Amino acid sequence: SKRRSLGTHVWRRSDNKDAMYQDCLGPSSYSKGQGIPVRVWGMLAAGGLYIHILEEGEVMNQDVYAELVEEKFDDWCGDCEFLVCDYERCLRCDLAMHALSKTCLKLVDPYPKCSQAFNAIENGWAIVKERLDQTMPQNLEHRDEFVKRLAAAVRWVNQHCKERLWHLSTNQKERADACLAQ
Repeated sequence: SKRRSLGTHVWRRSDNKDAMYQDCLGPSSYSKGQGIPVRVWGMLAAGGLYIHILEEGEVMNQDVYAELVEEKFDDWCGDCEFLVCDYERCLRCDLAMHALSKTCLKLVDPYPKCSQAFNAIENGWAIVKERLDQTMPQNLEHRDEFVKRLAAAVRWVNQHCKERLWHLSTNQKERADACLAQ
């Protein structure tokens, strides 16, 4: 009854709990639970944000990540030498480490595990979310419409926020020192 009193369309998190507006990317007309997540994996490198949108129902696992590394990292990383990577198991398993060893990237380790200030991609996602908020449709959108809007938002951010992305891509040491000083 509480859920019905909220109306037909409520903001939901991927864990199916109520969420504040800023915790969600937008309303959804698909799924009874109102919130099948659109899963995205991204890399911020040399001032550019690169994304891979997982298929509906697909989750990031060691096989998907290793394939992503092998197929896209060389194009995405440009002349970058180092990779800052979350501590999710699938990103640091043997299969992923083997795939990374074939690239020109060296994994930065150790670093603060839960610091959004240190991990540049989290700041890049915040910029994308700002753009998604600016382009929020008036009506509900289906997954395929949202995926198109997400890709357009990333293209817009890469074109119009180059300086911010470049700064995030190149001031890792500065952010690390700030995190360690806290």
